[in-house]
Amino acid sequence: RVLGPQEPLINKIRDKFLMDIFLKIEKKYKMEAVKDLIRNAQLELLKVKELKSVEVVVDVDPY
Repeated sequence: RVLGPQEPLINKIRDKFLMDIFLKIEKKYKMEAVKDLIRNAQLELLKVKELKSVEVVVDVDPY
């Protein structure tokens, strides 16, 4: 399940705009497969010229 994208309460730090996307992964999925999927999505972002400046930070357990 996906929640977002949405702006966090503090949505800009050091001239970088922030957006949050939360993924809830069910236990039936293997973590390694999920990691590969996220890595592949990051690599696809880098292929798009207009999105090369986008920085993706993955936080496995944000709370």
